[in-house]
Amino acid sequence: MSEDQKKIERFANVVHNRVLMDQIRVINLPIRMKKEYNQLMKDLLEIARYEEKENEGAMTWPILIGKTGSTFGLRVKVSYAFWEHFKREGKNTCLRTTGLKGPRLGLCKRSALSRKIEKIFVCSFAMNAIRRRYEAKGKQPVFMQLRKDQLKIGERGVYDPVILVERLNIDLSEWKGLSMDKLLDEKLLEEKKGSASANNPAKKRMHEDECAVEEGQLTLA
Repeated sequence: MSEDQKKIERFANVVHNRVLMDQIRVINLPIRMKKEYNQLMKDLLEIARYEEKENEGAMTWPILIGKTGSTFGLRVKVSYAFWEHFKREGKNTCLRTTGLKGPRLGLCKRSALSRKIEKIFVCSFAMNAIRRRYEAKGKQPVFMQLRKDQLKIGERGVYDPVILVERLNIDLSEWKGLSMDKLLDEKLLEEKKGSASANNPAKKRMHEDECAVEEGQLTLA
């Protein structure tokens, strides 16, 4: 990598981190709350018990980041005043009133998200893509389930979602998170960068988890 490229990358990281300082992720929202965004923002502020009179900029710029059968997630820009309120008072109330069964709805700073949590979002993204492929064939989707930051597919096994995305050639044009390379196991990433030959250990190990959808059926090689 040239010095100019390194400078561009450093600058991009500074901009990226600055944007993340103003953003949070709202996760495990029940599907029944999915509605017009302005109303949803008002509902979330009410749930968080944020009652400032001038709260128009408290929560803005919502972007859908993922959806499962029963929940969805958003990325939103929040004001400093709202985040301080949430840390001080909202955490304990936020979102006991949602009536969720299972994972609790939560708010978290994007900059504080671990690689593991990011991979959970990749799992949801991959699940939706796989379901759509089955539905396009008029088939019942295979049963899928989150296992920590991995994805269990029927009785076939548990898979790294990043490898699933690569091997299934899932379209990432709507993915709003970190790049797959940043989420790939470091050893695999180094091996992947080190060689493009057929004997590359990374390639061999990735092929062990190779996936394909044929005639609406997901098969794992």
